[in-house]
Amino acid sequence: MSEGAAGGGGRKAHLRIDRLRQTRAFKGQGVNIKDKFKRENRAEFGQRLLDQIVMAFGQADVEKTLLGVTEQLGKTGAYISVDRPAKLPQEKLQQKSYGVLVGAVTEMLRRTDADTLERVSYFVPDDMRESLKEQIKQYRDSEGANKPNAVHKRFDEVEAIAFNGLAGLWTSPDPLPGNDEVGWFELWLRRKAKKDAPDAEAYLDRRKDALGLHLSQEKLKFPEFVVRFIRATGGSLRRLVRELNVYVAEVRPARIDASVFTTVRSDGVAPIEWVEDAVRRLGAAPEGPYVTLHDTGVNRAHPMLRPLLDESDMHARAQSWSTDDHDGHGTNMAGIAAFGDLQFRLQDQDPIRPTHRLESYKMLPPNGHNPPETWGLVVRDAMSDLDVASPHRERVHCCTVTAQSSLTGLATTWSAAIDAATSGACEIEEIGPRRLWLQAVGNILPHEWSANEDLRDHPIEDPAQAWNALSVGGYTERTQISEPTMRGWEVAARTGDRSPYSRASLAWDRSQAPQKPEVVFEAGNWAKDPAGGFVSGIDSLSMLTTGRDVINRPLECTEMTSPAAARAAGFAAEILSANPGLWPETVRALMVHSADWTPEMRRRLGGRPTKEHCASMIRQFGFGVPDRARALASTTNDLALLAESEIKPFRRIRSRNEETGAETSRIGLNEAHYYTLPWPRNILEEHFKEQVSLKVTLSWFVEPNPGAMGSRYPDIYRSYGLKWDLQRAGEPEEVFMARTNAAEPQGDEEGPDDSGWLLGNKHSRAGSLQCDVWNGDVASLLSRRMICVRPLKGWWMTRGKDKRYALNGRYALVVSLSARGLPVDVHAALSAEIEALITAMTPIEATDA
Repeated sequence: MSEGAAGGGGRKAHLRIDRLRQTRAFKGQGVNIKDKFKRENRAEFGQRLLDQIVMAFGQADVEKTLLGVTEQLGKTGAYISVDRPAKLPQEKLQQKSYGVLVGAVTEMLRRTDADTLERVSYFVPDDMRESLKEQIKQYRDSEGANKPNAVHKRFDEVEAIAFNGLAGLWTSPDPLPGNDEVGWFELWLRRKAKKDAPDAEAYLDRRKDALGLHLSQEKLKFPEFVVRFIRATGGSLRRLVRELNVYVAEVRPARIDASVFTTVRSDGVAPIEWVEDAVRRLGAAPEGPYVTLHDTGVNRAHPMLRPLLDESDMHARAQSWSTDDHDGHGTNMAGIAAFGDLQFRLQDQDPIRPTHRLESYKMLPPNGHNPPETWGLVVRDAMSDLDVASPHRERVHCCTVTAQSSLTGLATTWSAAIDAATSGACEIEEIGPRRLWLQAVGNILPHEWSANEDLRDHPIEDPAQAWNALSVGGYTERTQISEPTMRGWEVAARTGDRSPYSRASLAWDRSQAPQKPEVVFEAGNWAKDPAGGFVSGIDSLSMLTTGRDVINRPLECTEMTSPAAARAAGFAAEILSANPGLWPETVRALMVHSADWTPEMRRRLGGRPTKEHCASMIRQFGFGVPDRARALASTTNDLALLAESEIKPFRRIRSRNEETGAETSRIGLNEAHYYTLPWPRNILEEHFKEQVSLKVTLSWFVEPNPGAMGSRYPDIYRSYGLKWDLQRAGEPEEVFMARTNAAEPQGDEEGPDDSGWLLGNKHSRAGSLQCDVWNGDVASLLSRRMICVRPLKGWWMTRGKDKRYALNGRYALVVSLSARGLPVDVHAALSAEIEALITAMTPIEATDA
């Protein structure tokens, strides 16, 4: 960011610390996992497992006969369901070299947060049945073994074995279809690992007529799966699953449509003269960046929108659709994205200076619904169409359409498609352009809520669980009801509280699902009538925006999380306008960096909140309401240190056997980045008792690997992970380096305890954004002079043949310091310290082992 971009009047540029980075060879510390559980009476339990697996194989054979299955793709076999603790690695039972492979994974029973029972389907080839039975017999007969052996580790923590047919591969909370029930379904087919392997897609195409299937030609491709969409009866689906054998890993119902967003009220609230006055004050439109609205189209005839939206920037998914707005929602969102709440724009006489332009991609058909397989495909097609139309354009994508609630926060085809699009995922070895995607979290309506309602029962809706999306919830400052007919009515939410429309991710498992939303914007409020009933759609509790009907209703009211997401998209475009060329990851990080909780949100925390309470707050409010001035620029004593960097998370590690001379290799972690934080000791140490606040935000995008296993296990879903660590107060540099990196010389000294953090170890394991806030005194701050960004495991490590491990990742790091009580120019002191450190630094590069 340039000084000029930050403006004047006390506003200063954010400080870049890219050149303070040192790259070090990295090795993970590793985790010492001990098999603490020992099964009592293995002889009795082993016999029970043996009886269960014999029964399961028998039931599989009976089902195969009843379904009339006479051929199976590849090796004949069946899926067997195993109930076991979620913490148990699948590899303990999976035996890839013998064809025993993991299929679907579903949660069965949550006994405690740390003890969850899950059901895993394993495909067992017929020629492995006797081998598995022999392994269980060995387990049964090993009661007197002195030390745990391989069969103990494999079977001790197994709870039960059974055959469940289609139910074992069904990963939806929806009920299974009856044999005569017709529906649309997603088939998650394994991609061919070898050229000469059986082709599941070709088999599906060959068998569709005989089984009475309607096979959509559309498909979604992920690293390990191809998702195909079929219309079938439940009976045909069951037979097809047995025929496809190991090559189908998971089955889900295909969603017919996204939940319908509210239809904006039709009563106009302002005369056309207000619009004409605003147009007279409207300045020239810039060349970019663009907010791309994925919605119902936009009415470009609106005089406030026409200067910002070229006809060539109106797109629709199907050529037969008009690009115009058939519903009104898209035009409403265009006004919010371009101008924010028009109540403020129309009441003053200041010039209106646009900072960005608009682009429209019509993703919803004018009549009926999208076909049932669509939502992931809509994202794919949109990216393709827009890239062809304007391939090098800086865009902020905004989607306000959502589907049914995401009960678990796990990936769907829709959310994974967003992660793929934003990460630049593609079939070739290179990574495509990254993209910024802002997504509404979905709405709660008054009839869905009661006084005793639990917010956990209203989880965020699909696809807002997408890791790379900036998911936008709602808060409200609309607390004054001005309608004369509603005197004596109250509002549902207090000033600065969560909008009653906004959903939360409180019910999601922190080990599997990301923290959502990340930020909140104005979403409006409900009114409460004297009888205690809630009412939505009150003009004075809503926002003002552009209307589709230019003649009769040029201005309309809107509410819910749709306009919150649209306003967030405009906010992101303002950051890009002031700082062209910023990475999408950086814009997302700056929005989170600038966000803060309102006084009402902080009131909910109470006096001495626990970290668990703080984590729950984030799953309702995100990190708060972004501040435009703070996102765009620093000030004297409230500033941000910013770095954008590529990182190579993995490398091939070769070694040679000293006895045989044979060379072996594996994929391991590669490098970590260390930044020296430029705290000016000579300026700050005389204020060592003053309180300051430090906020660290790390943002990167993952390439997704969805499916039942990938969706539930972050290190399988993500291409690579990242994590930051900050030097602790009083911790010597060499101890910090050793604590965070096993490749550094290891000593006996342990790092000191770390306190003062908002979240600490209560971070979600999932997601592609890590943020935390530390509060403490200047003395503690001065000894925290180094921050590390290090890699975590991901599926790129497993793709040695296609060399995905050799790709570079990248990230944005924002470290913000708020020292508003200090009577010194901290920004100027840090700027001088950065220059001094750059002059003195000698970079240390990673070396190959």
